[in-house]
Amino acid sequence: MSDLIVIRYGEMTLKKGNYKFFLRLLEENIKSKLSNYKSLKFFYERLRFYISLGEEDYNTIAKVLKCIPGIHSFAYAKMVEYDLNEVENTLDKTFEKVVIVCVNILNNIKYESFKIDTNRVNKLIAYTSIQISQEVSRKILPKLNNTKVDVHNPSIKIILDFRKEGVFISSGYELGMGGYPAGSASKALMMISGGIDSCVALYLSLKKGLKMSCIHFESYPFTSKLSFQKVIDLIQIQLKYTLREEMDLYVCSLYDLQNEINNKISNDYNVIILRRIMYKVASKLAIKYGFYAIINGESIGQVASQTLDSIKVVNDGISIPIIRPLATYDKDEIIHIARRINTYEISIRPYEDCCTVFVPQHPVINPKLDYVINEESKLNVDEIVEKVIENIQIIKLSSDEKYNVFKE
Repeated sequence: MSDLIVIRYGEMTLKKGNYKFFLRLLEENIKSKLSNYKSLKFFYERLRFYISLGEEDYNTIAKVLKCIPGIHSFAYAKMVEYDLNEVENTLDKTFEKVVIVCVNILNNIKYESFKIDTNRVNKLIAYTSIQISQEVSRKILPKLNNTKVDVHNPSIKIILDFRKEGVFISSGYELGMGGYPAGSASKALMMISGGIDSCVALYLSLKKGLKMSCIHFESYPFTSKLSFQKVIDLIQIQLKYTLREEMDLYVCSLYDLQNEINNKISNDYNVIILRRIMYKVASKLAIKYGFYAIINGESIGQVASQTLDSIKVVNDGISIPIIRPLATYDKDEIIHIARRINTYEISIRPYEDCCTVFVPQHPVINPKLDYVINEESKLNVDEIVEKVIENIQIIKLSSDEKYNVFKE
């Protein structure tokens, strides 16, 4: 018997001809992330990837696996080998080994009822999956006290995965991130603020295998340096989902622009025009550095600047694709993810970002493009965009070192 982790793939198995590319990349990513654990051994067969634990602790390795995009689920398992000649006749010897493992699992946990769930991939076995489950259950029951089999609503399910390489026995799978392997998709630029939504959108983008960089618009001294540090912390907490645990952050100052907007633009339209210029800056930066898309944390209708009318006006003139992973999410759904990835408590630190400075009491929710363009003509937009880009600060963030804005 061997102690293993069994890894299952998810959505990427639908890739047909490209499947091997995704599989190879995910395997490389897993090995890279676990390179410091020297006693691990790796092998794969068909739609499973296996890690032999050796002397390593399962919980330690599981913590790393949960941060690797492309893994659908994984389980701690015991592997029982069997003779391929035996499977065509009787499984008595194999059943004996399987029962020992199952009884040991059940003796070490609290439960009221159990179910044996069999997956018979090895079709050389004469028994059906149901017959195997029934036979193993029948042999287990006399070895345990005060227990029962419940095939409909068991308190624990033991999974028997009969494959050609052996029988893999586990008490259930843990969910991974899902999605596609890190680095399997092109480069994208994340517009990140200090709020709840944009960092959740960043997580969902990393989950899809995108090579991410971030752009942040800061308004110091209208906003605090603590607001900027919050953004840094939100990015750094997600570096573990990237392959090399590093990411570039492009920092753009909006201080002069917001002063000018506040002095020249109709108050109800200042947020719309600010966001239009932010998109122009992000678009020009994306083209300059070869990003294929701009991504943000907007959710339809959540605030005045995120109505479809506002989004249409803000997008006007932008040629690069703009992706909104949270477009149809409710706020509760977004908060649920933020709590799960441990960004929520950072996001609710009470520091304003650039979009909350000079917010009008009654912002327009159905802006008209002609009127917006007329208002925007009061500014020299091309000159403003060029100036913002010329003064961009590029910060290279890494999980190896905590970045401190006050030290800089």
